[in-house]
Amino acid sequence: MIFTTGDILSRAGSPSEVSLRIYTKRLSLSTRNRVSYDFTRFMAAPPPRYSAQFLLSIERTVTRARLSRYLTASSQNITQAVQLYEYNIQLSEALYGVLHGLEVMVRNAAHHALSAGYGLPGWYDRVSFNPYWDWAGVLKDAKNKAGGSKAAPGKVVAELTFGFWVDLCSKRNNNNLWVHRKLAAAFPNAGISRDRIHQRLKIV
Repeated sequence: MIFTTGDILSRAGSPSEVSLRIYTKRLSLSTRNRVSYDFTRFMAAPPPRYSAQFLLSIERTVTRARLSRYLTASSQNITQAVQLYEYNIQLSEALYGVLHGLEVMVRNAAHHALSAGYGLPGWYDRVSFNPYWDWAGVLKDAKNKAGGSKAAPGKVVAELTFGFWVDLCSKRNNNNLWVHRKLAAAFPNAGISRDRIHQRLKIV
């Protein structure tokens, strides 16, 4: 099944998002209240059993500094902290493909919409970017990575960061890009406002 950018952003109940919500909510609750939770029941596979020697050597491998937030969430229980750390790795692995696909679709869909809106594939040379984030500098770097000022537009947009595309959907660009240059066409079937699309992309 093939989804559009609008389809994905309007689907708030995907397994990956639900898992992320559970993880975030429980981690914040446990950090605030210092209450231990059985995070392992959300893991894709049962957590491994750690030997005493492994736990003693953790400072030379993962380090306690890296485990600090997990130790806080587990009330300083080193075994549960390592289990939570491994769960976070599993969750990251599960989300990587989805997030990579979303980034590629947002980038290409926005490029297609703005190329049509401006009437040329090098539309980015006509945009007045938000100076706060120095997107002009980001664009310059992208051009250099793509091969210089004569680089093909497709190669240039591929080098632009995800944050660049997210900011194009911000309130500041509502009139000049979203409405007048048809950036909204990059998100068909979304069924939600520009502001909500922007907020969801920022969360990602």
